[in-house]
Amino acid sequence: MRIRDKERTNPKFSFLTPGDPYNPFYVWRLEETRAGRSTAVAAGRTDGSAAPLTEPEAAAGPDPPPEFQFSARMPTISAQDLDVLRLTALFVAKNGRQFMTTLSQREARNFQFDFLRPNHSFYQYFTRLVDQYTLIVNPPDKDELMEQLKRNFEDKFHLIEDAKRRSEWVKHQEEEKKKQEEEEDKEKLAYAQIDWHDFVVVETIAFTEADDHAELPPPTSLSELQHASLEQKALMSLNSNTLRIEEAMPTGDEDEPRNYGAQPVEGDGDMDVAMEADSDNEDEELVRIRERREAQARAEAARAEAKGSVAPMKIRNDYVPRAAAAAANRRGAAQTTICPNCKQDIPLDELEQHMRIELLDPRWKEQRARAEAKYSTTNLSTTDVAANLKRLASQRSDLFDVQPGAINEEEERRKKPVIAWDGHADSRESVRLQQLQSVNMADQINAIQKKQQEFLNPTVGPRRS
Repeated sequence: MRIRDKERTNPKFSFLTPGDPYNPFYVWRLEETRAGRSTAVAAGRTDGSAAPLTEPEAAAGPDPPPEFQFSARMPTISAQDLDVLRLTALFVAKNGRQFMTTLSQREARNFQFDFLRPNHSFYQYFTRLVDQYTLIVNPPDKDELMEQLKRNFEDKFHLIEDAKRRSEWVKHQEEEKKKQEEEEDKEKLAYAQIDWHDFVVVETIAFTEADDHAELPPPTSLSELQHASLEQKALMSLNSNTLRIEEAMPTGDEDEPRNYGAQPVEGDGDMDVAMEADSDNEDEELVRIRERREAQARAEAARAEAKGSVAPMKIRNDYVPRAAAAAANRRGAAQTTICPNCKQDIPLDELEQHMRIELLDPRWKEQRARAEAKYSTTNLSTTDVAANLKRLASQRSDLFDVQPGAINEEEERRKKPVIAWDGHADSRESVRLQQLQSVNMADQINAIQKKQQEFLNPTVGPRRS
């Protein structure tokens, strides 16, 4: 009771309070210690006075073989990081560990050299490479190496024994792995047998309109994260100055052993607690508690801000009012012209594209004429009847009354230059302008021809003899 009153403000002694969740365990451990069913370590006695609890001996497997000197498990790493890591390991092997210390201090803010930190996932692979390069650059005692080579020469069959021991070790590892997989399958089966309909709603997350319109980066695949360089991982982080993306090695999934302090033991009349806490561990625990509370406060503030914020406004620069669009459509539908090639009504805004498509292939007219002749009901051409009659009348003046000075329209049409695009980008604009000028100047050509006829055959004033 005296310790509970004294350490009332200390969170480490909260289990002495009857309402604490750990108080039943403390009472049970106290009863076990009084009954003598506790081990020496659990009771806080390490002088060997109490008999240790016998544990079942695990099945001893074969002794592990010596590891290969020039073999290391390569983590998932990009090509750029691998080149930098290998080159750095080579320089460290040549110049010594002092070079690595100097380099890590100089490149402390360079994310490309994060593997120099001991808590990085690439540090283990880096140290293995340094050891391998050191064996090559600065080999160990030559006498030991010569003895090993001499043994290999004299006793050639000991290599077979080494291979046999290694195969037994590999077989033992496979059996252990198989047992572990069976245990995992049992855990999965037990997990699948859980009644998931028996649940308790802890919290409901509501997605607001602000979440729908939030500008988020595109999702990143697992392969991109694994093969990204250290600099790219630093850029992916929210705050590259304080936060770092870390990766765990595939073999680092095992839980680290945790050391728990000895539980307090109550004597015959009073509780004699002998517990020593390290000041560094206390500071680390307080820092973790403070960081956890700050993270919870930031999460609550972010949720409150998301609920109270308004969806961001998006401004469109290419917005066109409906009335203006409808008026433009009516205006564009009214402004049409006749194509000189296909004789169809084409809108002015589509005339350039239409003429470009028609001028791409000069043989388009011939192909169209052959197609019309193929699907026509008669083999007589009736399209140029008027032109043929006019040409016949102009040539047979003895049968037809032809006005003197009349111009043959067919000959003028033949003399008219054909506008065609040669396929070069430089001449595309000039061909377009020529085509537009030929379409727009048709009336002017007719007026000029009419003036020439009036000049050659005047009806008013004195005539030429």
